[in-house]
Amino acid sequence: MPLALLEFSGVRNLSPTRLTVHPRLNLVVGPNASGKTSLLESIHLLGTGKSFRTNRLEKVLHHDSDSLTVFGRCQIGTEEVALGFQRRDGENEIHVDGEKVDQLAALAQRLPLQIISPDTHFSFLKHARFRRSAIDWGLFHVEPEFFGLWSRYQRQLKQRNAALKQPRMAADAWDEALAETGEQIQKQRSQYLKRLKRYIDQYARQLLHDASMELRLRSGWRQGESLAQALNGDSARDREQGFTHSGPHRADLELLLGGFDARQEASQGQWKLMTLVLRLAQLEDFVDETGRDCILLLDDLAAELDAQRRARVMSLLASLPLQIFATATEQSHLDTSAWDDLKVFHVEQGNITD
Repeated sequence: MPLALLEFSGVRNLSPTRLTVHPRLNLVVGPNASGKTSLLESIHLLGTGKSFRTNRLEKVLHHDSDSLTVFGRCQIGTEEVALGFQRRDGENEIHVDGEKVDQLAALAQRLPLQIISPDTHFSFLKHARFRRSAIDWGLFHVEPEFFGLWSRYQRQLKQRNAALKQPRMAADAWDEALAETGEQIQKQRSQYLKRLKRYIDQYARQLLHDASMELRLRSGWRQGESLAQALNGDSARDREQGFTHSGPHRADLELLLGGFDARQEASQGQWKLMTLVLRLAQLEDFVDETGRDCILLLDDLAAELDAQRRARVMSLLASLPLQIFATATEQSHLDTSAWDDLKVFHVEQGNITD
């Protein structure tokens, strides 16, 4: 079970709260603007150190508080792990089993989670960086060496970009290392998407009425060239504009529906279903590859899908070893017949009861 205990204070409109949660299904029920999504946000903060609603954590602070704190106890295999995240005076503080750590990755490694919400559907449609991060989420959690590889690429990219801004510095001194690391990232991303295909096919058949869905990765540099060739060809433009135009940091993930770019051809409803198919595929791949449980934060599914599709999604989720936190304005909006047991939390004006 990823999360057994959740405790938080200073989070938006929520009162300081301590919750013992269900290992499988937790429903969070209440009127609009009562604080349901803020409860999911607190879990997201504990697992990532970030909000899925804003890039500025100061906006997450309760209006009467100068800090926010989230604490949780997780079960990883046979071990219980304590996680803590605090935001105060513009700084993050992270604790694992009482020990202060520096990297947010320490939280993500111990509390893997995915979020499906109206906001994430929109972000996934509009911004390539969100589509890239979807791929990298799977690699971070499944391929042990990926985080180190990605971190090395970010350092090399930063050094090359700094050199590009200095007229007398030779930015091409970084090209060989950057190209080698970038090609490795591209290879791992491609292999990951190939592995996802069978899961994509499975969920697309069940949610998209047998319409074909494919994933296509754009590497971030010109097709038919190596990254080293692209960096060399871009050298004058990179120097003039002061940043690196080609590399996996410019990659994009295309979702194809019936062979066409879904961002251009799919309806809003189809796009939401396709992003849901991708998330479900990633969750099942994570479980199969690691043998671990995962948390799914499911915000306002009733606003996204009709009753028939909601019931189908809930049935599919019940077959996966996930710990789910799902919000709804009414408990009847989510079909829980596939679960033997669950827990319901009621939220009203920032107060949570069970």
